[in-house]
Amino acid sequence: MSYAKPVIDRDAILALLGQEFADNIKRLEPIQSGQMSQTYSFAVGAKDFIIRFNTSREAFEKDAYAYNSFATTDIPIPRVLSIGAIKELYYAISEKLPGMMVNRMADADFRKVILSLMEVLDHIHHVDVRNQQNYGYMNASGIGQNSSWKEYITSIIEEDPTDFFGSWHNLFQGGILEKSVFNAIYQKMIDLIDYCPEERYLLHGVCQVFCVSHFCSLGKPTSAFNSKAIESRLPVVNGHRPFLGDVLDR
Repeated sequence: MSYAKPVIDRDAILALLGQEFADNIKRLEPIQSGQMSQTYSFAVGAKDFIIRFNTSREAFEKDAYAYNSFATTDIPIPRVLSIGAIKELYYAISEKLPGMMVNRMADADFRKVILSLMEVLDHIHHVDVRNQQNYGYMNASGIGQNSSWKEYITSIIEEDPTDFFGSWHNLFQGGILEKSVFNAIYQKMIDLIDYCPEERYLLHGVCQVFCVSHFCSLGKPTSAFNSKAIESRLPVVNGHRPFLGDVLDR
């Protein structure tokens, strides 16, 4: 599966939006963010919206599931208004929430929002997922892909051509990732796997990695963190949250 951003003509987008909305489309602008979807913002009347294009429909169905299942005033998730297809692509139209991408913030601005961002992550961790099934990445129905947390952890060594990272073992050949170091760490993890608990939590798959790495790069001591708010950096949905020390040691 290719994860190159799809290309779609601006006139085609305007024609599509003309079918979705009765009023005139204003301020259609590309948003340079994300790695998978081609994204645009636009306005209809006084309201702002987002439209994304992707080769996968499931990604958008997951967003709709997240909104319907987890959105609260403490966990802001944009509402997906419609999902459809245009030629060989899928699109999703959602409400646009106020704010900006944290990875585009200057350090001074990021310092001002880090605590509130940690609070949101803490609310995500406290979502009741007792009725969720399985562990690991969830599908569009909220069901994890692995039968246990241990199964998910041990599977990270495998390649999946349909996954975003695809044939990541190529990193061993390019000098980016030392195979001997990776294998040693992986084996140590396997040696300790029987001690891995099976508690289940809802986790954010991307934000926590960025927050920990960015905040540490600012030279802040780890004691400045609320550890309960950032216990996890692993991209899973219903898994155990490792301690902050485990995160920073990786």
